[in-house]
Amino acid sequence: MRPAPADTDISKTPQLQDYETLFGDCINYPSSSDESSDSFHGFGLLSEESGSTITLRREQYHRVLDSHRRMEVDNESFNIPAITTTGELAVTPPPSPPTSLEQAEIDNDLGDTFYDAGHFRDAIGAYESALAKREGALGRQHASTLSILYSMGLSYFQLGDSEKAREHLLQVLEAQESILSKDHPATLLTLQDLGRMCYENGDYEAGQKWYERTLAVQKKVLGNDDLRTLDTVHLLGFICYQRKDYEQGRGYFSRALTGRAKLLGGGHSLTLTSVLSLGLALWQQHKYREALNWYEYALVEQRNQLKNSAATSKQLERSFMDTLFSTCLLCCQLGYRAKVREFLELSYFRGLGNVEAEVLAAREYDTGLYPKYPIMAQVLTLLH
Repeated sequence: MRPAPADTDISKTPQLQDYETLFGDCINYPSSSDESSDSFHGFGLLSEESGSTITLRREQYHRVLDSHRRMEVDNESFNIPAITTTGELAVTPPPSPPTSLEQAEIDNDLGDTFYDAGHFRDAIGAYESALAKREGALGRQHASTLSILYSMGLSYFQLGDSEKAREHLLQVLEAQESILSKDHPATLLTLQDLGRMCYENGDYEAGQKWYERTLAVQKKVLGNDDLRTLDTVHLLGFICYQRKDYEQGRGYFSRALTGRAKLLGGGHSLTLTSVLSLGLALWQQHKYREALNWYEYALVEQRNQLKNSAATSKQLERSFMDTLFSTCLLCCQLGYRAKVREFLELSYFRGLGNVEAEVLAAREYDTGLYPKYPIMAQVLTLLH
């Protein structure tokens, strides 16, 4: 080590700025490998300790193994001796390289970063590297290993490879049910994702089976009236609707409506979603009067929300217009043309902010508004 200058008073406590000058923002140590280096970044949190030692407490520690390898260590303290009584500067050696499990964590974090950025193939590559390390150190059945299998399954699904996605999630589910239990929250999440994958691929029959298994667990663990249980009930209704099983769909929608109205109130957006879904199922069964009752209920609730809200969202305005035009179409099918004309009178839209402005702009029933609402074209055709 280089000796201290002759005029250095080593008995005098160094000032903070002296250490900042001495160490700078970053201290780099030579590496034993040509492909790696250690570095740490200080954030100026330097303090005197034991007279001759200062502690650099930093917020991040980065160890770079290659262009895709990093490690973060939070709230770690490294003691760096100041100038010693012999005039030498002693520096603590850098930490040892990360272990296999630490490197697996790095790979897993890298996979998550790629996944969030939409680079799913790169994510799978990082996850595979992490999986090999965790499986070697912890075994296939360990929760940390299963979490990577789960992430790989979701990545394959995003790439459109449903078969591999299902294969990975089934492996996770089998292990979870064996190790954790069939009622464990992690098991429940895997069941839901298997159902969602089938549903989004248009395999409604398989999706219904997975969601029915999900519902059975939710009823047992969460109860019949939990909102998460009711969400699954409503989703099952929609799956039945897609399968054209309108009767069973009605049953699910009705149960979801009852529960949501009890917990959230009759005017809540989720409640109204179940109201309109129930009306739609009745409509498909040609039960127009019953369907109209539900549509008119939703229309009144949405209109009141628009009138009473200081600031309304575009989504609420669009939902109101969709409900209005669907109600008009139902009225036309029932021969209630006078009611349709009442709905379309300008007075019905007074005080509804942007909705009123849109209707005024499109009063001539031309291209101003109605191309955005295809149902309205059917209504106008029936009226004229």
